[in-house]
Amino acid sequence: MPDLRDVLKNLYMSVALLCIIYVVGTVFYHHVEGWSYLDCVYFITTTVATVGYGDLHPVTPLGKMFTIGLILVGVSIALSAIYSIAAYRERTFDQQLLNRLSILRNLTSLHGLRHEDKKKPKFLQSLGQKIGEV
Repeated sequence: MPDLRDVLKNLYMSVALLCIIYVVGTVFYHHVEGWSYLDCVYFITTTVATVGYGDLHPVTPLGKMFTIGLILVGVSIALSAIYSIAAYRERTFDQQLLNRLSILRNLTSLHGLRHEDKKKPKFLQSLGQKIGEV
């Protein structure tokens, strides 16, 4: 599994490439298809997200060929970004959750000792009083 630095590098690269796709695509569709900038960004978003409402579509042959490339490249990069976000989450948030679960397991095992062992060490007795009788 890649380490956190590799995951962040992939995430930054995916986001940068998506930004480039948006800029190039917006300028292209604005000049070739004659759409407004908002329509261009809207079309790119629905295409890359694979929604494809169909309300906007290229009519020129050049626009259609560019859209084919946009679909292949844009969807791949968007999926790569989603994967990188999931990998980042796994490396950071899930590790924090595992650490918290480990603390809960330790507290649960201390609770179990209290009922099983009547002659436990004094530091465990004082710890049980500090955290409250569970």
